[in-house]
Amino acid sequence: MRGHHPFSNLTRGFSPERRRRVESVKADFAAQMERRTDMRVSTPPSFAEAAGGELKIVAQFPEGG
Repeated sequence: MRGHHPFSNLTRGFSPERRRRVESVKADFAAQMERRTDMRVSTPPSFAEAAGGELKIVAQFPEGG
């Protein structure tokens, strides 16, 4: 997969404070995902934004398909 990097590599240069915020958001995200039976498409991007990131969803189709 193009552009795929382990999360640990992406966060290597983060300050300790930023790492704590990321871990907090990850824990919150995991807890909410476990309880949801009706995941909305808008939910994951909002969590990414809260962590200071941006979520992009890309659909790839074979040519001529």
